[in-house]
Amino acid sequence: GIVVSCFAAALYYTADPGVSTYDAIPLHISDCKPKLFGRVLPFRVVRILSDLVCTVVGVILGAPAGIGTVITALFMGPLISFFRKTVSEPLLHRGTGGASV
Repeated sequence: GIVVSCFAAALYYTADPGVSTYDAIPLHISDCKPKLFGRVLPFRVVRILSDLVCTVVGVILGAPAGIGTVITALFMGPLISFFRKTVSEPLLHRGTGGASV
């Protein structure tokens, strides 16, 4: 389920019709090119950090967290990033005849 969800998110992000606040935060932060120890943080790292912060806040407030929560927090960023680079962005460029958008 997480793989399908990430594939869909990658297509949706690349199409750029607008995103929810939860999804917009890591997208916006990664667009600002934040640095940690002098290195720019890519989207996948920013998304992991964002998901982990939300998970920790939820657990502190009493929400249950299981293995699915941990898998989602750790793998959404890398999988969305992978699908954007390998599927959705090539599809976008193919649809425009190779011209960058």
